[in-house]
Amino acid sequence: MSKYFMLQYLIFLLINIIIGFVASNMAAKRGLLKIPAYFVGFFGSFLALLIIAMFPKRME
Repeated sequence: MSKYFMLQYLIFLLINIIIGFVASNMAAKRGLLKIPAYFVGFFGSFLALLIIAMFPKRME
C-alpha cells in the first residue's frame, strides 16, 4: 500500500463536495429545493447537474 492511498479518496470527496455545491446553487436559481439538490449532486455527480440544468431559470 502506498502512502498516498487515502489521497485519491480525499480528492474524489472534494470533487463531489464541489459538485454538490454547484448543484445546490443551480437548483436555487431554478426554484428547486437546495438541500435535496446538494445530495443528488454529491451522489450523482455530473448526471445530476445535467438534470437540474434542464429546468428553466426562474425569472424574478
